[in-house]
Amino acid sequence: FRVVNGTVILGNSSGNGLQTVSTGTFEMQNGTLDIAGRFEVSGGNASISGGVVNLNTIGHGSSTLATFDLSATSVFSMTGGTVVLTKPATAGYYDIEISNSGSGSKAITGGTFVLGTAALPANSTFTVSSVAAFYNLATSGGANLRLMNNLTVSENLQLETNSELMLNGNT
Repeated sequence: FRVVNGTVILGNSSGNGLQTVSTGTFEMQNGTLDIAGRFEVSGGNASISGGVVNLNTIGHGSSTLATFDLSATSVFSMTGGTVVLTKPATAGYYDIEISNSGSGSKAITGGTFVLGTAALPANSTFTVSSVAAFYNLATSGGANLRLMNNLTVSENLQLETNSELMLNGNT
C-alpha cells in the first residue's frame, strides 16, 4: 500500500484500521492518509518519508493493540512527515506502542508525532510505550502525555502550556 499524493480515507466507523502483516509493505511518501482507527505493522515493513497520517479519526477501542502499533518483528523507518493521533484510544490501552526485538528494527530519524488536535476535549491523555527514539514529539489541544517506559526524543519535545507530562517513574 503506497500513498504518493492526494488524500486517502480508510474506514468510516470505529475500529476500522490499516494492518500490514508478514511480507506486506506500507509507504507514505506525500499527501494525507486518514485512518478511522489504528495503524498496525505486525511483521511487515512500513516507511513514512512525507505527508500526514491522521489516526483514530473516528474511534479506536482495542484493549490489546495501540492506535499506532509496531510489533517487535516489524520493520519501520520514518525520515519525514507527520503522524497525528487525533484522540486517545477509548479502551485504556496504549496510543503508541513501538516494540523491538528479534528480526524487527525501528529507525525514526525525521518527522513528527503529534498527540491531539485543537478540537481535543480537555484533560485528554495519550499513553506512550516506545523502545525507539522519537525525532520530534509534540502535544496539541492541551493533550497530556503518560509514559509507560523511558522516553527518548532526539530533536524536539514540545508540550503545550496546558499539557501534563506523566512520568510514572520513568525518565
